[in-house]
Amino acid sequence: MGASLKTRFGWPAFCLKEMKTVHPTAQLNPKETDMIIDRKSLDELPVFKSHDSVEEASAAFLENPIKLLLAAYHECGPIFRMALGGEWKIILTGLESNDFIWRNPRLFSYGVGNKPFLEQMGHDHLTGLDGDHHKLKKKILKPAFSMAGAMRYLSIFNRIMSDKLDTLDPEVPTEMAELWARTIIDINRKTVAVCEIEDEMIELMSKWEFEFLRGLVLGEDRHEFFAREEYTSLKKQVFELFHRVLAERLDEGKIVEDNLNEVLKTRGEEEDPIDRDNAANDLYFILLAGVHNTAALIDSCIHFVYTRPEWLAALREELDAWDGEDL
Repeated sequence: MGASLKTRFGWPAFCLKEMKTVHPTAQLNPKETDMIIDRKSLDELPVFKSHDSVEEASAAFLENPIKLLLAAYHECGPIFRMALGGEWKIILTGLESNDFIWRNPRLFSYGVGNKPFLEQMGHDHLTGLDGDHHKLKKKILKPAFSMAGAMRYLSIFNRIMSDKLDTLDPEVPTEMAELWARTIIDINRKTVAVCEIEDEMIELMSKWEFEFLRGLVLGEDRHEFFAREEYTSLKKQVFELFHRVLAERLDEGKIVEDNLNEVLKTRGEEEDPIDRDNAANDLYFILLAGVHNTAALIDSCIHFVYTRPEWLAALREELDAWDGEDL
C-alpha cells in the first residue's frame, strides 16, 4: 500500500499501486473499515477517466490536480482508480480516507509509497520515513512547525505580504502563484531561518522546488527527468546554499534565535556531531518545502472569495472588526 501523496495544492490523497498492504499481518481498526468493507476486488473499484489513455489522463492530472481529484471524489467516492504517473493507481482521498489512514498507520509505508522522495532527498527525508526514524525526524522538526513558532512572526508575515502587493502594477499581468511562492521564501529567510539570500537565488529555489515536485509523480520517467542538467544544476545550487547557512551556524558560531536554531539544538541532542546532510534536509523543510502548495492554496482562496461577492463582503466585515487579540 502506498503512502500519503500531497499534490501541489495540498489536497490529502493516498495512492496505492496495488491492493495489498506492506504489513500483511496488520489488523484493521474495525470501527474504521466502513469506507472499504464493501469492496471485494480491484475490478469492483470505480474508475475515473478524465481521458481515454493513461498518458493523456496523467498529463491532465499534472495540469490541474485539485480539479481532477475533486471531480473524481464527487463522482466515485473516497476510493477509486485513476491514472497517475503513467499508471492506473488506486486513490484514497477525502476526509474519510484521511481519517482511515491515520487511524491505521501499520497498513501503509511512506518508504514504499514515497520512494522517489528518498531517491532525491536522501535517507533522512520525513516524507519517506517509517517507524522510529519517522518519529525521530518529526521530533527534530517539531520546533519549526509548532503554532507558537509560526505565530511569533505573524506581524512580519503580514508586513512583507503587504509590501509585496504594494509593488505590483495592476496594469501588468502577474503570475500570482509564483509570486506567493517567492514571497513565502522571502518571509522564511527573514523569520524562521534567518539568512542572506539574494532575490535571484529565491527565484532559483522556487524553480527547483517546482521541478522537484513535478518529477515526483512521473513514475519511472522521473529518472530521466531528474537526470537533466538543468535540474541537477538547480538542485546543486540550492543545497550549496543550505550547507552555507549551516556552516554559518555550526562553524562560524552565528547565533540567531529562530526556528532553525531550535531545530539544530534538538538535532544536536540526538547526534554528535550533527550530520550536515541531515541538517540540510531539516533546513529544506523550514525554508522551502511546501511553498508551492501554500501558494496555490492562497491563490485558490483569493479566487474563491473574489468570485463570490457575499463571501468577500462578509470577510471584509469580519476583518474590519478584528484586532487580532484572540491569536
